Amino acid sequence: MEKNISINNKIWIDYLRVVSTLAVIIIHVSAIGVMTLNINTPDWLIANFYDSLSRFCVPIFFMISGALLLNKDYELKNFLRKRTIRIIPPLLFWSTVYFTFNNKKYLLGEFEFIAFLQKITRSFLYGSEYHLHFVYILLGFYLSVPILRQWIKKSSTTYIVYFLSIWFFSILYRIPSIVIYLPKIDITNFSGYLGYMVLGHFLFNTNFKGKYRYLLLFMASVGITVLGTYYFSLRQGVFYEYFYDYLSINIIIASSSFFLFFKNKKISVKGLDNIVSIISKYSFGIYLVHALVLKLLVNLNIDMFIVTPVLSIPIVSILCLIISLGVIVFVNKLPFGKYISG
Repeated sequence: MEKNISINNKIWIDYLRVVSTLAVIIIHVSAIGVMTLNINTPDWLIANFYDSLSRFCVPIFFMISGALLLNKDYELKNFLRKRTIRIIPPLLFWSTVYFTFNNKKYLLGEFEFIAFLQKITRSFLYGSEYHLHFVYILLGFYLSVPILRQWIKKSSTTYIVYFLSIWFFSILYRIPSIVIYLPKIDITNFSGYLGYMVLGHFLFNTNFKGKYRYLLLFMASVGITVLGTYYFSLRQGVFYEYFYDYLSINIIIASSSFFLFFKNKKISVKGLDNIVSIISKYSFGIYLVHALVLKLLVNLNIDMFIVTPVLSIPIVSILCLIISLGVIVFVNKLPFGKYISG
């Protein structure tokens, strides 16, 4: 499935990456409200809305990777070397930072070397902070890219659609109320986040007309996420997280429609493009550091409760984005900083 679609003029991808980066932060700012507040309170409803609105972010990152990486040929050794240098040093550095920050009382207290080795080993193997989990998923993706590229290069559109159809079908097995009615077919090889990479490549290389129909589809899927989460949480008396799942049908639809809206809109704003390009360039570093920035802001009582959450969630999120960008730009300018800034 080879189409002559250039990836050189990709400012819309930069905009999409920046919006997704901000959306990740919004999720983590609003999460405290979703997880701790009473479901019937207005503040919970607001936090649920912002969280639901932003759930496209992680799938979009994977789709962008598929759109950009699966359109090029690679020499295996060079590809793995470049991706290793790109991911491993920043991951190790920021994992150490988070481990130190989260265990400062332990490190300054009674120190046991064996216990320390066990803690730091678990930290590096499984992620020393909640958001680093997806960096490990990304590493798995990079290992598969050279193989996926060769398959996609030699495959027709029919086979790509066939793969995505089975992947989408596998998602049905994640729906609690439906899985009991499905045949016990083992299609685990098609399930998981890898489908987003193939989906991103497919949507990028296929001409889907229209703009605002995808915006309306995105809004409808967000509405399903908001109302579905509220209804089932209220019904069960505890937070119901299925509709937040990045591999739920509503999030797949939201992510795909959001991707297509940006692709067909080809967003570009004179005077803003350069700023967006800079944020996009450092988006991985921003992702790595933003959780630490949020922790520090919370310690200063700067969170979604500083004023009404309607205003405070976006304000705190934008503030976190700006500070995180400043930190990464600063680190990048240090000697060898480019290897750990992300």
